[in-house]
Amino acid sequence: MSELAGRVALVTGGARGIGAAAAAALAAAGATVVVADLHAAAEPAGWSLRLDVTDEAAWPEAVRQIGERHGRLDILVTSAGIASATPLLDLTAAQARRILDVNVIGTLLGIRAVVPLMRQHGGSIVTVASVNGYLAPPGLTAYAASKWAVRGLTRSAAIELAPYNIRVNAVCPGSIETPITDTGGFDSTDWQAYRQTIPLGRRGTPDDVAQAIRYLAGDASAYVTGTDLIVDGGLIAGRTIPRLR
Repeated sequence: MSELAGRVALVTGGARGIGAAAAAALAAAGATVVVADLHAAAEPAGWSLRLDVTDEAAWPEAVRQIGERHGRLDILVTSAGIASATPLLDLTAAQARRILDVNVIGTLLGIRAVVPLMRQHGGSIVTVASVNGYLAPPGLTAYAASKWAVRGLTRSAAIELAPYNIRVNAVCPGSIETPITDTGGFDSTDWQAYRQTIPLGRRGTPDDVAQAIRYLAGDASAYVTGTDLIVDGGLIAGRTIPRLR
């Protein structure tokens, strides 16, 4: 496939999980992919760089390197994110600030930083929100707040950047099998029971989300901006009710 041939994509949080799957999907569609992460990353079709998305000074430098090496930037996927399953009454201000810094401020800084280079040719920014930006679960107060914020940020940015032919959309994953749920207090979750509440009967995979990101990044979504693409197996439509057998 070559639908994204000649285009350059930057994927944050691209070393694992949804970010890594998105990087691979964009590369498979022909894009040159720059993977940005705090951790070592594979290079699907491009190169990688270390980036702390909360570091305001690091963002312009990352974009400068991309411009120097490729002369353009067409796609940004802000997949870097963290979560912590902490009850509200146990949540500290420091924990909440850390989640908001990575998930919200990191997204905002990224969108702002890429515009000077992206506006030359237009482009697509895909933020990674969550169904928890619709359904607020217990024990994920700061995370839910951050994903609601990402949805609002996405819509405001879409309006402001439309004159530059830059589209901004959010992908909203449901329960996805990624490393983020392997730690951070999710070990007590009954995933078998959870799966029974999902209409499609399974948790999603990173590739399920990556294919949605690929759609939003490409020309098939050329008239789509300021919206959410929910990838949740039907969870938002209405949970199923487990029955006794």
